[in-house]
Amino acid sequence: MRKLMIKMLLFVCICALLVTSYIRFATKCVSIYLGPTTADQINMSFSNAVSSDYNCYFLGNSRIYRDINPDLFPSVNSYNFAHDNDSYNQMYYKLLYLLQNRKKIDYLIIGTDYFQFSFLSDTRNYIYSKRFSNEYSKDFGNNSWFKENEKYYSVIWQNKQNAFIPLIMYIFNTPVPNDVSYQKPNGQYIAYGNADPDTTIDRDYSILDLQYNYFIKIITTCENEGIELFVVMPPLWSGETKSHTDDERKIIDELIINALANTRYKNNYINYTNEMGLSSYEDFIDITHLKPFVADNFSKYINQKIFGNLR
Repeated sequence: MRKLMIKMLLFVCICALLVTSYIRFATKCVSIYLGPTTADQINMSFSNAVSSDYNCYFLGNSRIYRDINPDLFPSVNSYNFAHDNDSYNQMYYKLLYLLQNRKKIDYLIIGTDYFQFSFLSDTRNYIYSKRFSNEYSKDFGNNSWFKENEKYYSVIWQNKQNAFIPLIMYIFNTPVPNDVSYQKPNGQYIAYGNADPDTTIDRDYSILDLQYNYFIKIITTCENEGIELFVVMPPLWSGETKSHTDDERKIIDELIINALANTRYKNNYINYTNEMGLSSYEDFIDITHLKPFVADNFSKYINQKIFGNLR
């Protein structure tokens, strides 16, 4: 019996070692051939955001994360602290994170979308819940801990399932493709692709009180901290606008304008689409995100709008 127990224990230890080695090795292969994992992106973003004396930050969802290049804002020392699926609640707690780390912020530039007020995303809570205060988790109800950890384990499992091909590519020393996504030191995420002109997408354009209240909290916090706030609507193309009407866009535009109206930021809403018109689908890698060189042009436009008079 003792020998059997020893053999079973040895077998379990070997299996555990193999599984652990596979997970670590597979994660490395996924990052090499598919780009950094979501957890790696966010952890690097938080670390880099407080690693230097930045005086300008960008917050928002994937349109800001992928479409703003801080290197093209030469008048300020800026960092792109946005991430996929972030809405106003995540932006607010990221702002608090920066202030709690004693960052002196002169400018805060936040992205908006016509659907930005309509959703409460928990897809990153397996990471954010460890970065933000307990108040953040309360937004998601009493079952938030379970949901966060359920999402965490499902993401791990999904990543490891998707790791088989990168693992084989690594073993056979396959060259890394030129179009692998990556995160720049300035926070911007670079991805590649070509949009399909026939693509459409369903969006929800309702307004959640919770997200509107966080939008107001961001404005109020910036006023109290002496931060110059700008709200930016990135470029859209017709595939996106087919999912909503002119009246729906007008409601959101007026919501933002009215929220800023009685503040020092009343002239600080920059709607690229209203100013420059719809962009061509050829400028996008998908229905939402600009190609990297077009993102550079958009960044130059925003820099000129905000900092054009600074030298």
